[in-house]
Amino acid sequence: MPPTLTRLLGDAEARACVMRDEGVVRLISPADAAAATLVARDRRAGRYCRLVGDRYPAVPLDREAKFRAALAAVGYPLAPGA
Repeated sequence: MPPTLTRLLGDAEARACVMRDEGVVRLISPADAAAATLVARDRRAGRYCRLVGDRYPAVPLDREAKFRAALAAVGYPLAPGA
């Protein structure tokens, strides 16, 4: 196999492993970054979300019900379907 083709295939294989699909999430939009940080660091709600940037908790759909319950327990209820 020519070296150029070998390099091309190696590069393609390496790039195929760079990105990973983490699944579908619900992106929550708090009033401000402080509220987002509070929720993400809370021992109950924080286990069900991951902060995207400094402002948006992202919640996997299979953890949404538990996140909503934890969020309500912290004092920040989120309306269903919101």
